[in-house]
Amino acid sequence: MEGLPFSTAQQAVIQRESVGRLFIEGPAGSGKTSAAVAWLERLLRSGIPGDQILVLTPQRTLAQPYEAAVEHPDLPSGGLATILTLNGLAQRVVNLFWPIVSREAGFSHPENPPVFLTAETAQFYMARVVEPLLEEGYFSGVTIDRNRLNSQ
Repeated sequence: MEGLPFSTAQQAVIQRESVGRLFIEGPAGSGKTSAAVAWLERLLRSGIPGDQILVLTPQRTLAQPYEAAVEHPDLPSGGLATILTLNGLAQRVVNLFWPIVSREAGFSHPENPPVFLTAETAQFYMARVVEPLLEEGYFSGVTIDRNRLNSQ
């Protein structure tokens, strides 16, 4: 990675052992992504196959630096690292096991693949479920905004 020199904490991340898991947290702008991308590049340069690496991010926009890194022409060729959001990982797991669990779970057409809703669509349908319950007094002790309730 080009840019500012890495801090001591970032260097510790970049130079850490190439096995196991790495979880990085810290405030915005503290260099978490820069260090993690540099570590990812180091893993790939050290010969670890990309298909043995999973990068999880909380949202798609935060995955962009990792995606750009694995597409860099200077990196060794081979399998690409898997870069997903937590939602993306959940979707992959559901798709993988859907043929096994869909019939047992009671879906009327288990042969059809699952349909994943966007957050907005899910909130719309949750509002249709929650509204009658609100009218019956359910959630009376809940003081959060209705949109927030529908998104829970």
